[in-house]
Amino acid sequence: MHTLLTTLLHTLRGATERIPNKVRAATITVLPFLAYWAATQKATVPSTVFVLWTVLTLVVHLPVMLFDGPLPVSELGVHRSGEIHPWDDVAAIEPSGEKDLEAVLTDGRRIPIRAKGSRSREEMWQAIATYSPRHRR
Repeated sequence: MHTLLTTLLHTLRGATERIPNKVRAATITVLPFLAYWAATQKATVPSTVFVLWTVLTLVVHLPVMLFDGPLPVSELGVHRSGEIHPWDDVAAIEPSGEKDLEAVLTDGRRIPIRAKGSRSREEMWQAIATYSPRHRR
């Protein structure tokens, strides 16, 4: 059951990632007006429309809700506390703690590379390999 739900969630997320932000904004902007309209009517149709629109809004916003934040690495280097440490200054990448990594700079400093949200250490290694082939594991 868990894998079925996870597969469904990933499929829905993949399908909704390409939806423009204008559509996301429109769905959430209409929601309070539909709520008021549904509350002022005595028929069940407005309530049904409101519930369906709410479900649509949640599905459209699925990529936003599942976003784990930006990666701490890019093609420029390792990002930490507003600074960018270029890949040329990174001597090695080492494990640190349970799921985090650590960049060892050429001057001896150590910069933590945090795996935020549901990201695993393996996903962080893949991101580092994508941006810096020199630092593949």
